[in-house]
Amino acid sequence: MNYNTLLVDLHCHSNISDGLLSPRDLAYTIYNSNIKIWSLTDHDTTAGLLEAQQESKKLSLNFINGVEVSSDWNGRTIHILGLYIDHCNNCLIEGLKNNINCRKTRAFNIVKHLDSLGFYGSDSILSSRLNIKSSIVGRLHFARFLVDNAYCQSINKAFQKYLSDRFFKNSDAKYASLSDVILWIKNAGGIAVIAHPLNYKFSNQDLNKLIERFADLGGEGIEIPLFQNHKHYELIISLIKKYNFYISCGSDFHSLKDNVMTKERFSKIPKDLKNVWDYFL
Repeated sequence: MNYNTLLVDLHCHSNISDGLLSPRDLAYTIYNSNIKIWSLTDHDTTAGLLEAQQESKKLSLNFINGVEVSSDWNGRTIHILGLYIDHCNNCLIEGLKNNINCRKTRAFNIVKHLDSLGFYGSDSILSSRLNIKSSIVGRLHFARFLVDNAYCQSINKAFQKYLSDRFFKNSDAKYASLSDVILWIKNAGGIAVIAHPLNYKFSNQDLNKLIERFADLGGEGIEIPLFQNHKHYELIISLIKKYNFYISCGSDFHSLKDNVMTKERFSKIPKDLKNVWDYFL
């Protein structure tokens, strides 16, 4: 494979979940960025895939059906990408419905939480999202609300101070277990990939435990970190090799403030690891 001409982005979000572009506009953004293979991986929903497929076909883009599914592992939310899924699979559809209901319950709890802190008005986020057919509501919507209304200086600080997993630790609204999510994806003919493994800020020990459990449950891939200077980068690479995982790669694109995959970042991906886009296409 010629890494100098190929460009891949298998982690993108549209406004069906917490991105800002429609699936159609996202396809055009991908096309204009010279990306050849991409996947729409909205949170806990596949509702945007048909539109993304249709636009990709018009633009001669290679499109992979995807979804980013929220899972619970030891009280922490772990995001699992499902790539090459059959989005009509009943097991996956029913599983995602449960997660979407969990998101709604969490969203109501977030509104109450923010109101208790004097951050009024977030209920408008909830009502507007629920009135849009097939859309989901997530923490990023509330983080944007906090920043836009000057309650917080940045998205990252909004998550750290008001929207972290600590807030949901004792909540009854829990996402499906890691084992269930992997089962849904495999039932739908997909490959399960741990998304952004360095974002969870785990210790070496916990990162090892997560990935060992993921492998035992039938997980097959890890999204390669794009920051080689991170202290856990070499650990991730060693675990990929230990379990003979596929690697995936993606920008986690949400809006035009973000960058889709660039040649510079893509060129730094290790060439000696097997990857999902080369093997399956």
